[in-house]
Amino acid sequence: MTDWMIVSPPPSEGLPGKARRVPEYTMRPSSARIYNEGDIHSPWRNSPTRLLRIEGRNLEYVCSASFEAI
Repeated sequence: MTDWMIVSPPPSEGLPGKARRVPEYTMRPSSARIYNEGDIHSPWRNSPTRLLRIEGRNLEYVCSASFEAI
């Protein structure tokens, strides 16, 4: 898993925001992590896995912002 820090204003008018990579870590079986509102993270997998994600609301209709790595 990789965490990201926003380094420029949030994305707007179709332009991506800019984010810098911060800690990268491996999630082990039975490990958990909390991400607060505004936190940015991206998972990576190099083998089959199962992921359980619990959200505070239905994200089916929520638009995600895009960021460019710097």
